Amino acid sequence: MIMNSIKRYLIVSVLAIAGVASALACGPWSRPHYYVFSAYQRNQLGYTFTDRMERFWYEYAPELRGNNWHLGMLSSEDPQDFENSSNVIIKAAINKKDKEMQDYLRLLVSYLSISDGVRGESWDYPSKEDLANREKSLKYLNYRARSYGGTRMAGQYCLLVMRTNMLLGDHASNLAYWSSHKDKLSASVYKDMMKDIYAGALVNSGKIDEAASIYYELGDMNSLMWLKRDERNLEGIKKEYARNPNSPSLIFLVQDFVNNTSDSHYSYMKYGMEEYGDGDAEVVKSMKDFVVFAQKVVNEDKTKCPALWQSAIGWLNHSLGNSKEAIEQLNKAMKMGGTDRMRENARVCRMVATAESEPFGKKQSSFLKQEFQWMDAMAKSEPNDAGCFYCEDATNHYTEVMQNLIYDSMAPTLLKNGQTNVAAALVGWQAQRDGEENEYKTVLDNLNAQEMIDYYAYLKGKPASDLEAVLLSANKLQADLYNDMVGTKMIREGRFAEAIPYLEKVSLAFINGQAIAPYASVRDYHKEQCFVRQTAVDYDVPEITKNQKLAFCKEMVDLNDRLGKETNPAEKAQIAYVMANMYLQASYRGNCWYLSRYGNSVMDTVCYKNEKDFLAEAAHLYDVALSQPGLPAKFTQCYLYAAAFLPFGEPYQSYIYDEDYNGHWVYNKQSHQYKSLLALKQYTQGNPPFLAPYITKCDILKRFLN
Repeated sequence: MIMNSIKRYLIVSVLAIAGVASALACGPWSRPHYYVFSAYQRNQLGYTFTDRMERFWYEYAPELRGNNWHLGMLSSEDPQDFENSSNVIIKAAINKKDKEMQDYLRLLVSYLSISDGVRGESWDYPSKEDLANREKSLKYLNYRARSYGGTRMAGQYCLLVMRTNMLLGDHASNLAYWSSHKDKLSASVYKDMMKDIYAGALVNSGKIDEAASIYYELGDMNSLMWLKRDERNLEGIKKEYARNPNSPSLIFLVQDFVNNTSDSHYSYMKYGMEEYGDGDAEVVKSMKDFVVFAQKVVNEDKTKCPALWQSAIGWLNHSLGNSKEAIEQLNKAMKMGGTDRMRENARVCRMVATAESEPFGKKQSSFLKQEFQWMDAMAKSEPNDAGCFYCEDATNHYTEVMQNLIYDSMAPTLLKNGQTNVAAALVGWQAQRDGEENEYKTVLDNLNAQEMIDYYAYLKGKPASDLEAVLLSANKLQADLYNDMVGTKMIREGRFAEAIPYLEKVSLAFINGQAIAPYASVRDYHKEQCFVRQTAVDYDVPEITKNQKLAFCKEMVDLNDRLGKETNPAEKAQIAYVMANMYLQASYRGNCWYLSRYGNSVMDTVCYKNEKDFLAEAAHLYDVALSQPGLPAKFTQCYLYAAAFLPFGEPYQSYIYDEDYNGHWVYNKQSHQYKSLLALKQYTQGNPPFLAPYITKCDILKRFLN
């Protein structure tokens, strides 16, 4: 899969209200882009037997549920010290006084420990003595497994025989053992695992086709991928098809090719990737060449799975921009021969191609509502990622296709076309189904104030289409959240008076529940940032007793009114100075950034729609203060120092490298900060009556003077 480029590094997110995750300031939430083309369940790619194996152990040791890591940690147990083990599987066997299971587990633990050692040898190659001891241990385990005379655990012991043979490299014995025991065992996950090992023995005896058929039959696409690792290209596909038009390996090879090429082309188109030169031209040529070959396969009628090839033609054509033709081809694929999964894959591809190529309106809305309902049903019928012991919210193919379609395609297109309300509602609906709201909060956060007001009215209005009826019923905005967001957006747009009615409706309980509480409870926008660096609290957050955003707006309205009316130069200068400081504090570089945004990042800038540049406003107001005649020296020094501190525009100096990679500092003489430092320098050199300690001790000014 292709990871979207990260536009911001999140430091804090304040839409995390009551456990709801939040938006990323000014930028899209970084998320993966998933493969769309899926002719077989992806759980077959790596976790073929995991689910079934887990079910057996869940039944035997119910405490294992939610503690799957106990299964993975069996190899670290001491088979001679089960009495002191904390592993829930071993404890279950001991509590049940199940001696037969305890005997098996001791052998299994020993085998798994050896197996882990083999896997680790790429980093630490064993000595001859280690190899000899391992061989001795494996032969002992093999002997013990063969000696089992019971029936209850026959499958487990027979599997252990073949496992130890495999690590001993005795593939001939596994060929014979499977042939002599396969009819004696009842169907089970252990028997299937034995057959999988048997297929590996066939590979070692040169019977590749027979092994590939078994891997496919068992759903072990991971082994099939390894088997065909050198044929993962168009030439390899052609070679395999010529050898056997119905080779099970082709299912993997075709899917692998289609996903790799279409996703590579997607990345070139989305991110540019000019550094790869003509790479995209090569990818596009290989996609077109495959389409020609796949059409030949369909026409020859030798394959039992024309749906696979036809859907590949359709998806690649859509990826190449031939969407109208692609939809027709995918419609055909849905009616062709092959597995149900192949025809379902064609339908998924058709849905995406239609959604991405046709304008959103009543016709498309009706179609998508039907397809989305079908996708929901498919997602519920397909298991989530098996073997994902560390992630509780593992997804499956169908949920990820929906994420791709809505987050990466439909919503951006709708936003670009001015259909903001539908885009936001669509993202909100999908985010609820995903169980997290990062994407939705990001969309809402990036709306301007008027768009937020319009969206709220849209949610309460009458739906214009079938799909919108579903979206409106699913999306509800809490009143506190809505009013706080509109007020916050108006603050950052400089619409302080208009923000007041919205912010007056926000409850203190809501404010205390936000992630801004550790900041807003201890920070004060009145403090001068050039003199005071404000921190936050991690624990024991004080209760917030007033709405800072509301107070900020009221003060700004009052100060702006007074600034326009004031005639006394000293008073006017002080008002301008106070306003400049408040603008700085509320900016993305301020300690009180939470007044105007819902996240703070070291990469932030003026990035929202209609956002007012508070740092530019601060710079202007410092100029207003300094332009007043007859100012006392202590005020002049304070204003000059604050203006030089202001992080507005380019820094006063930059470190650059020449063509020989020699680094040196250069001054950015046109920058606001350079000019402000220069003014402060000239003031200090003009024989002022005194200099404040914060100026004489300023290390930046000292460097600038030198």
